[in-house]
Amino acid sequence: MSFRSLFFRSIRSLALLFVLGVHGLVRAEMPVVRLDAVFPPSGKVGTSGSIGVSIGDGLEVKQLVFSHPGLSGEWKEKGRFEVKIASEVPPGKYEVRAAGSLGFSNPRSFLVGAEEQVVPAKSGASPAEALELKRGVAVVGKVTAASSDHFRLHLKQGERGLVLCEAQSLDSRLVPVLEVLNEAGQKMAVMSLRTASGATLVDFRAAKEGNYVLRLHDLTFGGGAEFFYRLLLSPAPYVETVSSPVLEAGGKRKVTFYGRQLPQGRVGKIKSVDGVWLEELELDVDVPASAPSRVEGLSRASGFDLDGFSYRLQSAAGPSNPVFFALSSVAPHVEPLVSSGTLSGKETQFTAPAVLSGHFYPNSDVDTWSFEAKKGEVWRLEVVSHRLGLLTNPFLWVQKKGVDAGEAWGPDADLGGLYLPLPVNDPTLKLDVKEDSVYQVRVRDLSGVNSTNPAGAYFLTVRKETPDFRLLASVQPPPEVPVQPTSAPYAAVLRPGGTLAVRVIAARKDGFAGDIELSAADLPAGVSCVPTRLLAGKSEGYLILSAQEKLEAFHGPIRIEGRALLAGNVEVRRAKCAVTRWASANVNTTPVEDYLVQDFVLGLLAGEVSPLELSPQSEVPREVAVGGKLEVPLNVVRRGEFKDVLKIKTAGVPGADQLKETEVAAKDSGVKMVLDTAAMKLPAGKHTVYFTAMSKGKFRGKDVTTTFFSTPFAFEIK
Repeated sequence: MSFRSLFFRSIRSLALLFVLGVHGLVRAEMPVVRLDAVFPPSGKVGTSGSIGVSIGDGLEVKQLVFSHPGLSGEWKEKGRFEVKIASEVPPGKYEVRAAGSLGFSNPRSFLVGAEEQVVPAKSGASPAEALELKRGVAVVGKVTAASSDHFRLHLKQGERGLVLCEAQSLDSRLVPVLEVLNEAGQKMAVMSLRTASGATLVDFRAAKEGNYVLRLHDLTFGGGAEFFYRLLLSPAPYVETVSSPVLEAGGKRKVTFYGRQLPQGRVGKIKSVDGVWLEELELDVDVPASAPSRVEGLSRASGFDLDGFSYRLQSAAGPSNPVFFALSSVAPHVEPLVSSGTLSGKETQFTAPAVLSGHFYPNSDVDTWSFEAKKGEVWRLEVVSHRLGLLTNPFLWVQKKGVDAGEAWGPDADLGGLYLPLPVNDPTLKLDVKEDSVYQVRVRDLSGVNSTNPAGAYFLTVRKETPDFRLLASVQPPPEVPVQPTSAPYAAVLRPGGTLAVRVIAARKDGFAGDIELSAADLPAGVSCVPTRLLAGKSEGYLILSAQEKLEAFHGPIRIEGRALLAGNVEVRRAKCAVTRWASANVNTTPVEDYLVQDFVLGLLAGEVSPLELSPQSEVPREVAVGGKLEVPLNVVRRGEFKDVLKIKTAGVPGADQLKETEVAAKDSGVKMVLDTAAMKLPAGKHTVYFTAMSKGKFRGKDVTTTFFSTPFAFEIK
């Protein structure tokens, strides 16, 4: 999907949410704690302060848990906590979850800054009521629908005003528009730069000394509790782009940073999209040998297959914004970032395999690389840009002696679908070399939006086929039949005697089509998981976590993993985790937005037992001949007010939808499920199935309709 399509679709979505509201969108399922907003969503290192939380369905919570041990929250009164930030907590974005009688919530972002922070009692609704914006002091507020907030800043002649507004990057619904007015009320500057991290930036110099007014409003003039912001007249450096977004792993690497207010930076020859000449600064960066578990600067869930690390440029005025660097096993060939070029571009030679790095800059820039290839060789070419969080739409094509040998756009397929969209504009190309020759590889940006934006970086890998895979895990409300169009943030919570379905998506690389065995590790006491398989060529499946009837309360990270045979060795890949940011009334018209979080966090409830439990009578794996049938006796335990007739379906393997539902009467406590391997066209090998039942009932006095999952059943076809 192109950037334009995504942009206008997002605008329509925001407008629809404004009309419908954001509450009451959750389907009538088993209730969970839903954390809608945290305000203020930030604080200063080494301080404490009061924050409020907005919880869906009016539930009460009395605990906050942060992803860093140096952050803590103490309950004060309903909806309010005292948060303490230890002095050793590094500035950056962390995650916070709320907990109550229904367990732990979905995460929300919480920013720890190096700056002082104020939360005004009221906003400046007009220029005459504008609040003072001091340099280096963050102002946190909320906008009112159909209104604007105003801020006053005093600048000397020629003094720079670099204003950063963070909203969507902190899980706010606000899409900020910033305008700078002079004392006469005339517009001097309008927001012209939205960064890869989601922040909005306006950068201007005062023509003369005086007071200036900054006006802030939402793009569609929405407002309310979930339309909050963090505004800063920043003295710190801001990095807009770097010489290469990919670095060789391990050791010190030279990197040129391009940005604003860089310490000891010099003004160079690169102009940003807002007309500001960027400063340049070359530094040695310590690059880790492998990717750390916590990475800032890469939030787009579609980038889950990238390995890298984040870096902040340090200065006396504070740290810069985080910059994400991908890791490579070889040193990249870096095309210098220059201010002039031609449509054809300058051809740069390289020897494959290689990693090539460049920018879609300036106007109509086409980077041309060339290499010698021999007949019979097979090369995989892959562009990485859009997955870095950039608004780019790369196009890749290869020529031999002026004749096209292949071209590629971003894939049309979306691995995640409507409920976990993972749009990727980055193309890949398989090049089968038919004869010895020199091949030209060309890369350009089709969107046109970034043609004058130096932040539009990319890197291109040219490699021998190296089959591999990466995994993404998420917890989403189980699908209903018929499938409902709504979606909402969801938490990984297990009740005693219950199950939890974890959706796992596999990005298969370089033609890898083998089986992937999914499993879970670091599970708390009382929780088990039967490994399951993604069969050859399949890109997603469900991993079922099962809980005993007696549990102790727990909250912490677990590992979702995949094992597969690669180049004769069994390799293990740990899944990254994605969560949904906001509720959606209709996923067909209001796209779900998801992002990466640090860990897959599981919560256990100690009290309330699951109202319905499905389990095979025996967990011992069974065998069946190819094309044969297998009976699986299934126990059905009802509790509370879930007494409807059940329709049980088989799931978890290809072809399961070919089997008919099996009905279980309200008085029955068991059923025999029949696995017809011929109807499912299952090949010989090991398989795992689970069974689902949609049921209506009452829970805590409310009508709910939800899908329950059985514990898995393993069998082998011989």
